[in-house]
Amino acid sequence: MQWKLESMCDTCPFATSGEGLHLRKSLGKERWKEILASLHHSCFPCHKTSTETGNGKNIVCAGSYAYQVKHNLWPQYRQVMERLCEMKKNGDMYMSEELDQYLELQHTRRKCQHHFIIPSADDQNETRCEHCGELENEP
Repeated sequence: MQWKLESMCDTCPFATSGEGLHLRKSLGKERWKEILASLHHSCFPCHKTSTETGNGKNIVCAGSYAYQVKHNLWPQYRQVMERLCEMKKNGDMYMSEELDQYLELQHTRRKCQHHFIIPSADDQNETRCEHCGELENEP
């Protein structure tokens, strides 16, 4: 299960030149500052895989991941995914199928305005914020 990209795409806004730099500049300074600030507490999906602008797989952007590594930022999602993947790689997890299902759930979470939301068990057309429990309607 892939939760982060291994290399930046050709239009990654974290690139320092080319199409990626052009895309970053098109975002505007305030939006770019918001994105960088968000990396202190969350992971940022690649624009080609995000729900809003991509294929909906929400795979972590390689450029944002590199930024977090460079600035020693460890949001919870990154900590959980890296530890679980390391445990699986080392054979520390005896329930491989259950771990794969958990990794898939972690990966498919979508981010509401401030909280992670997960599918509601009651209705597939609703999602519930894991943090506050509020229901959010699917678009």
